[in-house]
Amino acid sequence: MPSDRPQQNQLAGILLRVGAASCFALMAAMIKLGFAAGANTTELVFYRFAFGLPPLLVWIGWSRAFGAWRTARPLAHLWRAFTGLATMMLAFTALSYLPLAESTTIGFAAPLFAVILSALVLKERVGVHRWSAVALGFVGVMVVMRPEGSHLPRSVSPSL
Repeated sequence: MPSDRPQQNQLAGILLRVGAASCFALMAAMIKLGFAAGANTTELVFYRFAFGLPPLLVWIGWSRAFGAWRTARPLAHLWRAFTGLATMMLAFTALSYLPLAESTTIGFAAPLFAVILSALVLKERVGVHRWSAVALGFVGVMVVMRPEGSHLPRSVSPSL
């Protein structure tokens, strides 16, 4: 019986993941340049969406699977859009406050929060091994961040 899942190709997966990480790093650098040029968070988020929409529309048209884009849960998509926008606003604003390296390091904690929220919000069972990994991961992020905060800004004055 044929599977709908794509055939696993580890090299392709690795290359795609490295490409995605590189694109995110490039986007973060461009955001920092935008702030340096005097743009504000709302403006940068607008252009992020504006330049992302045409390739998405081309992809939808190219796939010709228009039925796949319909949803039985429009409120769930509205909620996802709201949280996605809030996430982008917060992440872009954080880049105005922090050096790129520190912001990236803090971003490494995102999977830790995913595990915590999976237990709290989704009521998933998280075993002792995963909780141990979360604790160890948090310690790792703190070691890299140097909690004394010597590299963090002393005053808070973002270019918003």
